[in-house]
Amino acid sequence: MDIYHNESIHSHSEHGDKLTPLLVKHTFFWEEQEIFLPAIYVGKAGTVLDLCTKIPINEMKTFLQKWDKKRRLSLKTQEDYAQIEAENPAARDFSAEISLDDTLLTLSMSSSLFWYPPSILQWLADEADDASSKEVNNNNYAKELTEAYHLDKTCLWRISRHSFNWNDEPILTPQNMSLTLRADTIYMTAGHFTTNVSDNPQDNKTIKVLHPLNGEEYTLTLHKCEQAQVSMDSTTERNLIYPQHHLKLSYSILPKISRAMFDIVDCDESEPAKIIDTDENTSSTNGPTAIFLAGKPANPQLQTAVSSLHFAPVTTVRWRIVFHIKPKEDVCINLPMP
Repeated sequence: MDIYHNESIHSHSEHGDKLTPLLVKHTFFWEEQEIFLPAIYVGKAGTVLDLCTKIPINEMKTFLQKWDKKRRLSLKTQEDYAQIEAENPAARDFSAEISLDDTLLTLSMSSSLFWYPPSILQWLADEADDASSKEVNNNNYAKELTEAYHLDKTCLWRISRHSFNWNDEPILTPQNMSLTLRADTIYMTAGHFTTNVSDNPQDNKTIKVLHPLNGEEYTLTLHKCEQAQVSMDSTTERNLIYPQHHLKLSYSILPKISRAMFDIVDCDESEPAKIIDTDENTSSTNGPTAIFLAGKPANPQLQTAVSSLHFAPVTTVRWRIVFHIKPKEDVCINLPMP
């Protein structure tokens, strides 16, 4: 099997530099997760690392039973998508960092695909709506990799490919390798609440919320909710006009928690930008709006949450309390090269 630098796992373009395989054939566990490292591929252009992560079939079946096809197709809100991603055992993404002979490489791209065993393929076929959808098969690239790496075809595998660039001179015959994996953050909603600009800021309403994993209790205190408006300079572009109005919420939370681990977000999305037809003096929508808003409350002890954007002033917002959770601690393995 030929591997090329910076080539997606989904294609065989055979462009660029063909790399030399260095067989590793090492299995390790990241907490309860079994991962097989079959080989790395090196060349003057860079290095490629393939990782085969085994996903427990019983966990996948439980997920598919809860999130059947009808429910999966009914997803509408960002909260829905965050929930299904947090619960999907096949969506546990991670970043990889590699050093060869104590020299760190730079990740340039990554991609992944799945090998589905017969039991999962049958499950997906059974929930298909029509006969034309009953044929559910693995793609050819998944078949090729599963066979090349001698993976157990009765298991569910996620095969990920990571391409790295050299930061210095290429190391074509490394003596040792260090691999670090870092789990991506997942976002879990722990509760909802509603604010109104007519609320008395002196009331300092408090909300109790539990961390969705460890059960630790936090106290959220709402100090002020006020209407705000984005400057016109940031809401106009050519013949587009963006919504400007939003609510700004000042709050505090105890015990203190980093903003990298906690957030308050609007349950609703921003209204889409409008296209202004200067000739006809009419407008139409143009997809979702994405304007980054940031603000600092007058009191440095407080945090600020900003609602979605609207064309008319808003008075009420329903918020959701979101914890940013790292599902696993980092893992680092060191291996001698063959």
